[in-house]
Amino acid sequence: MITPAYDFSQDEVILYKGESQIVNDGICYDGIAEIKFVFLPKSQIIIDAKFEGSKAADFIDYDEGVTLFILENKVDIFIIESMIEPTPPIKSLLKCVPKINGIPILLDNTKKAKKVVSHIFNFYNFQDWNKKIDLDNGGFRISETTLETRNYDIVIQSMRETSKHIEMIKKDGKSRLTQVVKIEKKDGGFVSIEEYKKLQELLKYFFSFTKGSWITLTCATGLDYDNKQVWHLFNDPKSEWKSLSSWFDPTRELNMIALKKLFSLFSKIWESENWRETLAEVIYWFINANDGEGGVDTGLILAQTALERLSFEYVVNDKKLLSGKGFKDIWASDKFRLLFSSLSVPLGIPSELTTLAKEAKNHNWLDSPHALTEIRNSLVHPEHKKHGKFNIDVYIEAHTLSLWYLEVSILAICKYDGLYSNRVNRGDVENVPYLDVE
Repeated sequence: MITPAYDFSQDEVILYKGESQIVNDGICYDGIAEIKFVFLPKSQIIIDAKFEGSKAADFIDYDEGVTLFILENKVDIFIIESMIEPTPPIKSLLKCVPKINGIPILLDNTKKAKKVVSHIFNFYNFQDWNKKIDLDNGGFRISETTLETRNYDIVIQSMRETSKHIEMIKKDGKSRLTQVVKIEKKDGGFVSIEEYKKLQELLKYFFSFTKGSWITLTCATGLDYDNKQVWHLFNDPKSEWKSLSSWFDPTRELNMIALKKLFSLFSKIWESENWRETLAEVIYWFINANDGEGGVDTGLILAQTALERLSFEYVVNDKKLLSGKGFKDIWASDKFRLLFSSLSVPLGIPSELTTLAKEAKNHNWLDSPHALTEIRNSLVHPEHKKHGKFNIDVYIEAHTLSLWYLEVSILAICKYDGLYSNRVNRGDVENVPYLDVE
């Protein structure tokens, strides 16, 4: 069983404590820094540092930030609090946050990491309990699967506490550990921080597309052959728990088999620089559109922005069905229509969306692309004849349909041919719709 690299059971976890330096006006101040993972009021990385003398407390600068050195690792920070500890010897106390979500700490540059242990917070509790842990002695079952890229084996494992953690997350909203991850190279080679960060980026976008909200590998540690720590990468989970719809529903027929199937396809497309950039942009907009905090009108606009970006990459760069100028010159509805029809995704408005279907009939909208773009245009163009005229149910159903097209189009581009959760049909698990098209 994979053991977490840190004990995340407390509200505040000290991830690392060691020597640090900060420079002011050419003078170096020595001190001690603690890198902490705190859960409240939100999950984040905090650095508490203590330096000799009082001058270091003058560093507070909300705009520019400063540079802290931990061992010989450079960490750009913002100082959010500073104070003087007057009891001799006088010390400056600083509370800091990293500028970028990810603090790399190389402990020993003479050693290499053979494997990486990382962590996932606020993810699904998969229902296929396929690994037995000491059942003869009152043990338990956990869920475990291995995702694979060309170069890596990525073992994802739930814990004994995963079910309990998810129930607690739903009650109080506090982030909790749900899975532990082990990463190794297929050829037995070493894993550097930079290599891990590239893999972390792939997994962030894949898991976030799966969950419908941001999910990222958190607080990784590289271990050598003797399980000694070689390096760390400290980061927070990026977002708190949210119960949102997505194409994946782990409580139904979908399970880790579906997850493995899509990841194999997704990771291959990710190898293309153009597709990597496109998927990162599209999934970013998808997450924000799916979140709902900005309202369904904002979500509708963001989802269609993502669809247009996806269409451009597929139609122009990938399949070369149109030139860039040709793509620019056609209507937005035709951009969607060309993408969906090329992927064999149905163009009709689903019968379940009764309000939208009624509006389409009233306005003689030809199909879903026509309906979606007309409704979006009524939002973004104040001179549009239907600006402010549609009721909220029309926007809600158009938002749902836009997200459905976005999810299904990504699945189709990946050539995924399994089951999915249909958000249009209240999450029913079905075959992907492009398989049913003759």
